[in-house]
Amino acid sequence: MTNHAAKPPREKSEQAASSTAPDQMTVEAQIQRYRAQRHRKLQRRIRPAPLDKNRVEQQHMLEFAQIWAPFGGVPHDETFIKFGMSKSRFMETLWQILEESDCDADLRQRFVGTDAPAPRHR
Repeated sequence: MTNHAAKPPREKSEQAASSTAPDQMTVEAQIQRYRAQRHRKLQRRIRPAPLDKNRVEQQHMLEFAQIWAPFGGVPHDETFIKFGMSKSRFMETLWQILEESDCDADLRQRFVGTDAPAPRHR
């Protein structure tokens, strides 16, 4: 006679997990999957659309020049620290931005009084 010890009854979650096919997920796994999908969806909705890096840089340069215009122009050390370029290169780039963009005449006039070189007409 063999002595079989009685096995303790399995819990319901263990029974459900063992009775499901491998391709079926447990309820907990489904909840985790749903939460991850919802989190990714919310992140996509919250995150702004990627901007054109060049346009953003140009906008920063215009704003920076506008701040310094009342003081006679942008200091050379500030242009190097903020944009990594010399003051003359900064001003050339700024005038190029102004020529290529649809800036109003008032904005252009703000920079004429500074130590910025006037734009070259080709």
